[in-house]
Amino acid sequence: MTLSARRAPRNIASVLGQVGFRNSAAYVAAKHGVVGLSQNAALEYGQRKIRLNAAGPGVIKTPLVDRGYLAPERRRPGPAAHHHP
Repeated sequence: MTLSARRAPRNIASVLGQVGFRNSAAYVAAKHGVVGLSQNAALEYGQRKIRLNAAGPGVIKTPLVDRGYLAPERRRPGPAAHHHP
């Protein structure tokens, strides 16, 4: 498909494309890749007035979520935790 200024391709990422999440390395890496690819394509195609969007849907209430799968202790620590002396 040839991109044109009348089209705006959409990539579906996840909220996990923006944060880390314990025990989900492959999924998180894939979604970070979608976000990065979308940002890069937007920079490259933006010069030709072509928009590119990435959607990152949040959590949907399901029985898995209700059982605590997305509990705070499973999420990545904040930026301060990444400081290495």
